[in-house]
Amino acid sequence: GGGGGGGSQADFTTDTDMPINDTKYAKMTPAELRTWLCTGTVTGPSACTHTSQEEFWLYHMSGPPMLAHKGDWDEWLVDSWRDITIRFRKVYHYYYLDMWSWMLANVHHGKRQLIVNTYQLLYPSIYEPWKAVEETLAKVDPCEAPMDEVLANPNLATFLHYTSHTNSWDKRWFPRIQIFNECNETSTDAYHFRAILQSKVNKSNMTMAFASCVARRFFAAAVLKSCAGLPTAALFEPMSKGFKL
Repeated sequence: GGGGGGGSQADFTTDTDMPINDTKYAKMTPAELRTWLCTGTVTGPSACTHTSQEEFWLYHMSGPPMLAHKGDWDEWLVDSWRDITIRFRKVYHYYYLDMWSWMLANVHHGKRQLIVNTYQLLYPSIYEPWKAVEETLAKVDPCEAPMDEVLANPNLATFLHYTSHTNSWDKRWFPRIQIFNECNETSTDAYHFRAILQSKVNKSNMTMAFASCVARRFFAAAVLKSCAGLPTAALFEPMSKGFKL
């Protein structure tokens, strides 16, 4: 599947800006460190030991997958991804670790990823299908128009990676409490999340406004469906602007 996220560009085996937690790991060569991360030993065997930088750049510069086959998850993905992440946390404290461990899990098992740029919208670039967004913006206001009109263009990307949108939306705004399961309309996080969804959209950049408004309305609709018939649903209904899942 095509992965999302641009945080995997750093070379985690040689980046001197990232302090290593324990000196015993700092004494390892880059190849030994990759091997240990993938297997738990410095001797392997693992494809992580000698994989070239070119191989990483061509097939593994991505975050976790947008799509993955269930057979792959069952056979190797879940266990290897978990185990490598646990070892990474012993070496580094960094919020990209899940991406790097995902990359190494694929390398360790000799898998190559298919990175498809048209699957998602992250930030306007020549590689992502933002032209379809521009066509939509010429016809409707994504913050107010019915969602069937906002999403009518068949050339829109399948996934919206709602991050890095200054003054519009950021995945790190998401509340800590699982409001979709608890449906507690009186919780602090529920009101905080509601305030985020109600905050003014920055329309100075309409492509970013598209991402922001679509994400807000999807999340509001998710609360409506998960908490149907409860007071929490009524609290979030105005932000969905009539959109239902």
